[in-house]
Amino acid sequence: MVFFVLVAEAQAASLFFSPESGTFSEGRNFVVSIIVNSKSQAMNAADGVIVFPTEKLEVVAVHKTDSIFNFWVQEPSFSNSGAMGNIRFEGVVLNPGFSGSSGKLLSAVFRAKSRG
Repeated sequence: MVFFVLVAEAQAASLFFSPESGTFSEGRNFVVSIIVNSKSQAMNAADGVIVFPTEKLEVVAVHKTDSIFNFWVQEPSFSNSGAMGNIRFEGVVLNPGFSGSSGKLLSAVFRAKSRG
């Protein structure tokens, strides 16, 4: 099972997945972390919607453990409904913000449903 890659630019910060891709057995769970790289300028907030094909993947859980966010404007949530599922989040980092190459926003536990 190979999955998606997200790269989003937002005022000198970029979001990415870790791992970026992989091969996973059907019916098996795996964890993907959403990471921010904000080396050149401190970031104070981020929000996003991550989409995935529900015929291939389903979200089992979303965790905010070890997140750089101090407050959640929108608690992380997920939906496995429809052709495209989603994970939604919106959080804030207190001043002076986060600067660094690998700030964890949240992690998601996925289950591989089929080959693809």
